[in-house]
Formats: sequence, C-alpha cells, structure tokens
Amino acid sequence: MTIFAGVFRHDRQPIDESWRGALISALSRHPEDMPQVIDRPGLLLAKIDIGAFGEPAFLDEGNAAVAAGEPLVSGPPAAPRQQDLETLLKAHIKGDAAPFLEARGTYAAALYDLNAHRLCLSNDRLGVRTLYWAQVGGCLVFATALRIFDALPFVPKRVDNGALHEWVTIHYCFENRTPYAGIFMLRGGERVVADSSGTHTVIDWAWDQVPDDKPVTPEAVDELYQLFQEAVDLRARGDRGALALLSGGLDSRMIVTELCRREMDVRTLTLTWPRSLDAVLAEQYAEALGTRHAMSEVPRPMPHDISHYTEKVYKQDAGFRDVPDTRPGLVWAGDGGSVCLGYVNTTPKLVEALRNRQYHEAARIHVERKFMRLRSTLLKREERERFNRYFEDRIAGILSSFAGRDPGRAVQWFMLTTQERYQVTGLYENNDLCRIEYLMPLFDPKLAAAFQRFPLDECVGHKLYDKWMDRFPQVVRAVPWQAYAGHIASPLPLPDADIQWQPLSADYHEQQRRSALARYKSVKDSGASRPPFIRPEVELAALLFTRCGHSKLAYLLDSASAYRAWWSARSDL
Repeated sequence: MTIFAGVFRHDRQPIDESWRGALISALSRHPEDMPQVIDRPGLLLAKIDIGAFGEPAFLDEGNAAVAAGEPLVSGPPAAPRQQDLETLLKAHIKGDAAPFLEARGTYAAALYDLNAHRLCLSNDRLGVRTLYWAQVGGCLVFATALRIFDALPFVPKRVDNGALHEWVTIHYCFENRTPYAGIFMLRGGERVVADSSGTHTVIDWAWDQVPDDKPVTPEAVDELYQLFQEAVDLRARGDRGALALLSGGLDSRMIVTELCRREMDVRTLTLTWPRSLDAVLAEQYAEALGTRHAMSEVPRPMPHDISHYTEKVYKQDAGFRDVPDTRPGLVWAGDGGSVCLGYVNTTPKLVEALRNRQYHEAARIHVERKFMRLRSTLLKREERERFNRYFEDRIAGILSSFAGRDPGRAVQWFMLTTQERYQVTGLYENNDLCRIEYLMPLFDPKLAAAFQRFPLDECVGHKLYDKWMDRFPQVVRAVPWQAYAGHIASPLPLPDADIQWQPLSADYHEQQRRSALARYKSVKDSGASRPPFIRPEVELAALLFTRCGHSKLAYLLDSASAYRAWWSARSDL
C-alpha cells in the first residue's frame, strides 16, 4: 500500500522549503508513518508504504521512481514489484510505451529521468489507481489522494461549479475532472510528461479503439478463462492463503472459486445488513466451497467506504485475519466485473439510440436509469437555469466523442473511462487510515480488453459472462445468485431474504437521517460556509425537517453539507 505526492519544477530550481514541509506533512494522518523522500534539483518525491505487498516500489539512485499498487508488467509468474518499477522507469527514459500497455495491475507511478530532467506520471489502462495532478505556476504538483491537495496551501482551489454539481449529485466527476478547476485525475492509459519545456499528455490506450470482430467460439471463451486464471496468479504471487470479500453476486464468487481451486486456505467475509440476500447467498456459497466464513453487519447506507468496515473486522477477528502464508492487509474483491465483463449499464434502448446517433436520447435514458438529477430545489434560480440540462448535455457530448466501430458500445466506453473507476477511489483517499489493500483481478486491463473483443450483442446482459461461467467448477451454479434486472438470472429459486434493489426499509431511512445530521453538524462545526448559489431557506428547511425525525429531505441536507465542504476548501476566497 502506497501513498505518494510530489512537486516537479520545470526550471530545475530547488523546491521551496514551505512547499516541501506542507507536502510531506499532508501525506499521512497516521502518527507512525515515516515518509521516504527523494530530493533532486527541481524534484521532490515523498512516499508512505506500510508494506502490504511485501516489497517496496521505491527507487532513489540518480534516476528515481515510486509506485502505488502493483504494475504487474510481466508474467505470470509476476516479477517483483521493484523490478516492475525499474522496467517502467527504463521505458520512460527510452520513450518506450510497450511496458505501460503490458501492465496488468492497478497502479500509479511517478518516474524521473535525471539527465533529461523529465518526469512521467502513469497508471493502469482502467485508471483504477488514483493520481491527481495540477499545474501551479512553473511546477507540476501531483498526489495519489485528493485530500493531499486540500492540505496544500500553495495549490489554488477554485471550484468548478459544473464538476462540483457532478460530485455532489453522483459522487464522481466526468472524464478527468475534479470539483477543483485545474486539478485533474489521470485518465486510464494516459501519461502526463513534464520537462523543462512544460507539461503534456500522452495517450497510450483508448477503449473505443479495441476491435470487436472476434466470434464467440468455445476456444475464445477458453481464452477468457485462461486470462482470468493469469490475472489471479499474478496477484496471488504464490500465497497459500487468502482473505476475500464474498457477496451474493457472481463477481466475488468467481474469484473465491478460483482461489479455492488452487487449494488455498481462503477466509471469506460478507459486509451487509441482517436478512439481506447477500448474507444468505454468501453463507450458502461459502459452505458449498468450504471456506471459513464471517459476516459483519454494516449500516445501510454506509457512512464510510468499504475499507473502513473491512479493516474493523480485520482488526477484531483473528479467525479472519490470521491466515498462514498470506501477506497481511491484502483482501481480494470482486470490483469491476459487472461493468468490465457483464455490461451491466448497456441496455437495448440505449444501444438502439446510440446506433441511431441519438446521443441526447441515449444520455436522457442513462440519466434516468442512474438518477442523475441536479439538486435543483437547493439551488438559486440563476444556478438552476444555468445547469438545467447539464447532465444530459455533458453525457451526450462524451458519448458522441467516441470513435469506435459500433456506436452502441459508447455507454460501455463511458463506464470504463469514467464511472467504474470512481467506484473505488475512496479506497485510496483513506488508505493511510484504513490499512487495507484490495486485489481486484476483474480490473485486469488485459482481461477487460479481451471481453471487449466480441460483438456487443453477444456481451450485453451477462451473455458472454454466462458462457465464461461454464469454464469454472460446477459449484458456481450450485447456489443461486443475485442478478441485475434484464440480465441472465439464476435458474435456482432465490431464498426469502431482502434483495438490495427492493424498496428501502424504514431502518434505511432512519440511518440516512442520522448520517445526514451527523455530516451536516461536522461540516458546520468546521466553519464551512454556504456557497452563494445555495438557497438558505431550503437548507434550513431540510435541516429542521430532518431534525424532527423525517428522512424525506435528508438527501438535500447531505447535498448542502457537500457543497459547503468543497466551497470552503477554496483558497481564492
């Protein structure tokens, strides 16, 4: 597990000492973390690594490099993490893009060529591992967590209202933006290169350029299974034990099944609420596989990301944590499968609109399905009018920008390049506090690209995924699973339990109400001010209504809290 940040000066002059101190102190909020620091004329690199992967990714020998996560450039068997970093550094120095395209892990890296005074920021082709950057005067500033930028007084924070509305409404920003104008998130398959002449970007990979002309044959499906086995082998690195999250769906099931097929000592964990279908199905499947299984209750909705609850069980449950021959702090997770392999957000209506080049209609359908609605009640009239059709227009523009052979795939490309990676960004914002690192083989770029090679109509609705399942041991179909509406469902009857998509319970609404009040109090106590485009009377009404025991306006109170928090982080007020 790694957190890193840095400053690169184009003119090769020393880094200001106040900048240096602020950056190093912002790296970690954990009192025992000791940063490793690389100083060069015109370069500062600082890193925290607690050793979750068992080996460093830190080079300080004239040329310099740091990495977060695992690049997994070669193999299987996977090369040592340090060797992968050396491979990427040599590729940067030579101007060779091939190793960046070959990397199969989720990673972010900063690579420095001393002689040329040239820095490269890179990450995986899906952009899962976060890396933020900004041009500040004659410097490039970068960090693996946005909270680090919040703590740097020398980086201007000017709110981008459109991106802020995106973040507050759907908890992520489109493309490479953040709520701050001028602070960007590195795209998947993109490199940012800085030298004495300035900063520019290099695009190594584009998902809309993957050919989709491969027929679905038994041999082709065999290849998909082989790629998945390789993805697991690369990440397992010979471990004989594993900790894994297990839900009532298919993605985590496939991973746990593959780990057990290797005769590993697998401990599984389900984080859910009582009587949920996830809890029942995961317990049944763990019993069928023979894993040692634990279930921990989490609030719904969850006020923290999943790593908070995973770490809590990890610390308290020795039966889950203490597995011989496994690296501490590593947990397997099924993120990425539903989108990268199952095409969960691609529907027949969307495909029809996209193939007819009706991009605004496709955007409207997607906005409706994802409940992307501006909190218009909370906004003053001028702001409402300015952003009235914002989400439809933004998404339509993105969908129409893709250049692949089949325009029906545009929503899939949108998901791969924007939404899907944002589902896990919270894991990297707080991994200084939650000391858990996730192994996510379904985010393997080579596996994801292989699933894009087949005609769209053979993939949607988990069709290709279902054929892929046939290559696994028969136990994967022995227990029913949760399926998305319109996708291939389990032929076995589901047990009587609460499905996650059914109408929300009174307990859910009460938890939502309490969480909204707690967040609002925290933000107000911090002194956060109200943005000028917020209607104070609506904010007050939402607060009073929620305080009186009603949850109907809790979402507005949450939005008011988020707007206040981001607006008050501005350094130009």
